Amino acid sequence: MSWREEIINRINIQAQEKIMKFARYISNVEKLREVAHKVVLASDLEIKLLSIDPYDLSINIYEGNNKLVHHLAQALKLRFEKVFSESYGEMTYKAKLDGVTLNIFEVKDIPKCRIIPRKIRRTVTETRYQIICK
Repeated sequence: MSWREEIINRINIQAQEKIMKFARYISNVEKLREVAHKVVLASDLEIKLLSIDPYDLSINIYEGNNKLVHHLAQALKLRFEKVFSESYGEMTYKAKLDGVTLNIFEVKDIPKCRIIPRKIRRTVTETRYQIICK
């Protein structure tokens, strides 16, 4: 095999890999569109900002609230996982819907809980948040 044939084979392999990557990307976007439509149609409450991420196969809802989380959990029969961010003082809710991760960010109205800012001194003063629930 000559050097030209070898390089042409490498180009063909690279091109095929790129084509497969774009095909996966397009199929992810189509799946996200379907699931996002399902989320929007199931919600009676306003969703202010929704974005899709085909690389992570996730739907992100920003400026969410506890009513929206509760409503979507009931309407779509989801069970959300809670993650509290000490840096921002907000809760993030995550759930899987048809193989897609649904994230609801910036939830600050957490029932029976208070979010308290705490000053932490390291090299500079940082504000960390602590959540206290009854």
